[in-house]
Amino acid sequence: MSATSAARAGGLGIETEFGEPEFAEKTRFLDPGDPMKRPTTLPRWLLLIFGLLILTGVGFAAGRQLGAGAPAAVALEPPALLDDDAFKSDAVGQKIQDEAGIAAYYKAPNTLNLELIRPLFNSIELETADYILGSISVPNYEEHFDAHVYVRRDGWIMAYYLSAAPSSKMIDTTAENLDNSKLKTVMNNVAVTGGAPFGAVTYYNFNYPNATHMLLVGEVGDSFEITMPSNYSYYELSAASRSIVYIDGNHYWNSSPYYGAIPLTSFLPDVVHTIDPYYFDYVGLVIIYRMP
Repeated sequence: MSATSAARAGGLGIETEFGEPEFAEKTRFLDPGDPMKRPTTLPRWLLLIFGLLILTGVGFAAGRQLGAGAPAAVALEPPALLDDDAFKSDAVGQKIQDEAGIAAYYKAPNTLNLELIRPLFNSIELETADYILGSISVPNYEEHFDAHVYVRRDGWIMAYYLSAAPSSKMIDTTAENLDNSKLKTVMNNVAVTGGAPFGAVTYYNFNYPNATHMLLVGEVGDSFEITMPSNYSYYELSAASRSIVYIDGNHYWNSSPYYGAIPLTSFLPDVVHTIDPYYFDYVGLVIIYRMP
C-alpha cells in the first residue's frame, strides 16, 4: 500500500450494543406548505441494520440478484494484486493505490484481448502491451459517471471511482437494483468484449482499508427507517437517488448529480433515522463499516 493510501486508513469508531429490530406501520404527513413534500401513508420498516442482517444470517453473495428494498451486506476484500510486488512498484499500481476510492474487481478465467477492449476507452492514461488504464462510459449516464478501468491481458479487470467520490456514486439508480452497480456494468462490457465470461465481482474501498463490509439499502417510493448500532466502526455514509431525498426531514441534492456523502456526525447511532425518496422515486444508501 502506498503512503497516500495508508494515510486514508482512519475512520470513526463508536461503541455500544444494539437491540431487536422493530417493524411498524406508520402514517406520516409531510409539511403541505412545502411543494417538494407530499402526504404519505406508507409501510415503514425499521432496519436495525446489522442486527437484522448479520444475526439472522441475511447476507449478500456476489452475483445474487437484489432488487429495491432488499438490504445487502457486502464483504470488502483487498484484491490479490495488492500482494503483488511487481504491480505495487509499477506506475499503474502506484497510481491506482493513490487515487482509487470505491472499487470492484474480477479475475477472468482466461486471457483478455486488449486490442478488442481498447476502443471502449474514452481516454487512456497508462498503457503497455500487458494492460490499459483509462476511463470508460457507463451506459445511459453522462460523462461525469465514467469509470476508471484497469484491464490486464492475464484476465484482471478493476473499475473504480476516485477517492474524493462517495461510494454511492456507483449505485445504478436507473436499474433500481443493488447488485447492478455502475462499476459492475462497465466490467461486464469489458470482459465480454475481451472474449471472457463475466462472473461474481468483489468490492474494496481503497479509502478505508480497515473496513470489512459495505451495507447497501435500496428502496423505490417507500420511505424507511434505520437505526445504526454503535458497536461498529463507521467510515462512510452516502446516498444516491434520481431526485431530491429527505433524510430526517432535511432535503438533499437540489440538482444533478443526485448523490453525495452524509456527515456521520448527523447520522448518530442508536437513533432512528428516516430516509424518504421524493414522490415514489428510488434512493440507495451505502454504509462503510468495520465489524468488531
